[in-house]
Amino acid sequence: MKRTVIFLGPSAPADMFTTIADVELRPPVGQGDVFRAVHDGAERIAIVDGYFDSTPAVLHKEIVWAMNQGVSVLGAASMGALRAAELHAFGMIGLGWIYEAFASGRLEDDDEVAIIHAPARLGFFAVSEAMVNIRRTMERAVVESRLSTDEAETFVSLAKGSYYADREWPRLLKEARTLLPATTIDRLEAWLPEGRVDIKREDALQLAHFLSSSTTTIADAAPSYEHTRLVEAVRQGAVRKRASVEEREETRKSIAFWRERRVSGPAHELLALVDVLLAELARLGGTDLDDAAVVEAANAWRHAAGLHGKDGTEAWLAEHGLRLEHLLRVLERDARLIQARNALGPLIDDYLVERLRFHHGQPDGTASEGRKPCAALDWYRPGLDIPSALG
Repeated sequence: MKRTVIFLGPSAPADMFTTIADVELRPPVGQGDVFRAVHDGAERIAIVDGYFDSTPAVLHKEIVWAMNQGVSVLGAASMGALRAAELHAFGMIGLGWIYEAFASGRLEDDDEVAIIHAPARLGFFAVSEAMVNIRRTMERAVVESRLSTDEAETFVSLAKGSYYADREWPRLLKEARTLLPATTIDRLEAWLPEGRVDIKREDALQLAHFLSSSTTTIADAAPSYEHTRLVEAVRQGAVRKRASVEEREETRKSIAFWRERRVSGPAHELLALVDVLLAELARLGGTDLDDAAVVEAANAWRHAAGLHGKDGTEAWLAEHGLRLEHLLRVLERDARLIQARNALGPLIDDYLVERLRFHHGQPDGTASEGRKPCAALDWYRPGLDIPSALG
């Protein structure tokens, strides 16, 4: 069985994929993650969930690049369904109802699968409801005579007209009471706990079954692909940023151990950390700016501002009374922060663990129980993203 990397988040539980041999589950895919997976040795990549708002989305070209390297790439349920529908002509494999709906043109908007969800440490649980789930639930309500076709269409229109982050059943049911009879909404509300359709989960399950029973090879002829300078910059940045699971596992366990016991060394630990940061930032300040960091900063700003394309950027600058050089200065600042963050992340992790070990013994619980708990390091969060914003 080929080594498989699956990018998974809120659409389905991790245990759904335990029957797949030689599999590694990773968080929702973002820009550069497919590059990293290929360089880490993946022979099959399956995309279920992906970031698109606060984090730059996975590039179409990095998926095509992966297939050009002979890697099978599959998608379903959420971001995977979108990218598979867009790239099926290049050889990406799509599965499930959502993929078919986008591939056929019945659905076109990205917000159909967009939701708000909790971070990884809380299990990625969904905070809002996906539009595709609402659609399928309303279709079932009509089939089971819970709603008429017109009533279901009214509810779907209400949900579609809402901002994706506001699509929650309690909110939608409350708003629907101004459009539909109260008895209808009462009936729907009582039926929802057993009648709700989670089509994203169903499509993810279909993908899991497919991966369990198939080696999924792509066509002999690799898709046509033109590598650009910017894509290469993203690829190189992704490779530099990746850290093997084996190398980082001990660091994560150590940090978790000390956080659990809420212990820290004396105050000079924090001063030493600041010294490391300042020294490394000063060193990085004299280096050339990395193209990948510039791309990441620009993409992060565009996503935060909700802008797409040159015209949108110019209009935004005009609206806020700013000139292009203002934006470029801010993006250069953010790019340098991103570059420093990427370079310092592993250094800080390793340094912190070594300092904690020096002051409190090894993380096996044998040399630290007598220490008085302290919250001095509660601020420390490995991998914390530096926000990119204008101003």
